[in-house]
Amino acid sequence: MDETIYVLQFFLTAYSMDSSVLSSSDFSIEELFRKMTDALKEVEESFKSDDLITVGDILEYEIKPLFEAMIDLLHRIGVFIQ
Repeated sequence: MDETIYVLQFFLTAYSMDSSVLSSSDFSIEELFRKMTDALKEVEESFKSDDLITVGDILEYEIKPLFEAMIDLLHRIGVFIQ
């Protein structure tokens, strides 16, 4: 996750882009990674307490939509650099 954030920050700097260009309709890229980090921490805590039902719920209802938003943002990068 840290590497992905670093690459995106590098990309924004290298192409002199404002981070608002990489915002989805739902959230900015910074907010997206903050939400992902928070959700992954919840997964970690649920694993520690052996609560696999919560792990599944977080993955399906919180992390999956965030990864879909990240895929959209990465697609925008691809379109921008073409």
